[in-house]
Amino acid sequence: MQSNLQFIFLNIIGLSVFLHGVHSQDSETPNFYKPYVQHKRFEIDKPGQESVVHREELLLSSRLKQETIFSQFFPNEFKLNDDFYKLLFKNLTVECADQFEHYLDAISALPKIPDTWVLQMLDAWGKLPSGILSGNLGMFGDFYECVGIKGKYESKIAGSEVQVKGKYCNTLVLPGPEIMKLIGSGTEESVLETLDLGIRNSASLEELILHFLNNGWPQILPMMGTCFPAVCSNQDVQEILTSFHTHKLKDLMTQVVVDCRTDEKPPLGGGEYAMIVVLSLIALVCISGTCIDVYGTAALKQRPGMNVILAFSVYTNTKRWLNMSVGTENLGCFHGLKFFSMLWILQGHTFVTAVSLLVWNNWDVKTIHEDWSVYPIINGFNSVDTFFVLSGILVCYNLMKELDKQEGRFNYILFVVHRYLR
Repeated sequence: MQSNLQFIFLNIIGLSVFLHGVHSQDSETPNFYKPYVQHKRFEIDKPGQESVVHREELLLSSRLKQETIFSQFFPNEFKLNDDFYKLLFKNLTVECADQFEHYLDAISALPKIPDTWVLQMLDAWGKLPSGILSGNLGMFGDFYECVGIKGKYESKIAGSEVQVKGKYCNTLVLPGPEIMKLIGSGTEESVLETLDLGIRNSASLEELILHFLNNGWPQILPMMGTCFPAVCSNQDVQEILTSFHTHKLKDLMTQVVVDCRTDEKPPLGGGEYAMIVVLSLIALVCISGTCIDVYGTAALKQRPGMNVILAFSVYTNTKRWLNMSVGTENLGCFHGLKFFSMLWILQGHTFVTAVSLLVWNNWDVKTIHEDWSVYPIINGFNSVDTFFVLSGILVCYNLMKELDKQEGRFNYILFVVHRYLR
């Protein structure tokens, strides 16, 4: 008992000393850091000396300009009357040209910090990732930041305040004709040598670009997310990107718009309405068949055509699905082979789905055939043939039993319809 009291007493003393130290440190912290922060962030400009704040704003301006694909839009002296900008805005719709021009004006005015929506639109763009030579070619940016943009500005054309929303466009970035000439010239042999890092396979620039154009599986297609004003149509976005790559990057690359999205839900089309009607009819038949099966009288179930509705009974079909009993003529070994074949198929499909996406080490996927342990996965296509052969044997076996019962009579149309529905 006494030892416990001593332990508690010592803990109380230690806690008191600790809290006193924390309090003393908190009270001294502002006095220690405040002069430093004021000196660092709010230094008064001296004659002939650039302030810290101005230097940091210039650094922000440089970072924003260098880390985006539109770095060429921001020369030291930004002139909208330049031939390139006239060409860029000539083929755009009026609303798109107005908002995109304001967007470029706001960014080119750095180090003056632009509106939040301008920074969001710039920040939502995909940036060059690490591990490009290893096949990491996904530059998706921030989809939700882009479509969530809601801003406003004073439009010179409209003469009033205009609302701005974001539009996310996914694009393919492919090598242009000029870079293909560079690869074929053989003048960059040191750059085009295959890199061997020992840990992860990497490719030379030439090999990587050639795999862009290779129809083999899996295809490595670099994709970049872009963000534009929502008033710009897909054609406007393509026009901006094409003009940029043609006149600024000299056809080193080409960028193709795949799909664009805003925060608005796309309207339902004829196909969607047709599918809703079909699914509603199936659900209605299933509900009707289940109710008749459970609550209907025997006389009602014996009516002509009622067996078609009862075939959709959820209650009866569920009991049949859960029935594990087998007959004496059942070929269990065949079912086992089908089971393992299906597992093989699922494994192959899982692998194909995974490597078909943009993952970090796409180059490892290209060279995966060099490892013998993955041969069962690579040759998973053969499992489909095995599955079909086993299914065909079972169909023939069941057909022979049915012919034996029917004394050789065979309804070909019913047989084909039954197999098709299955």
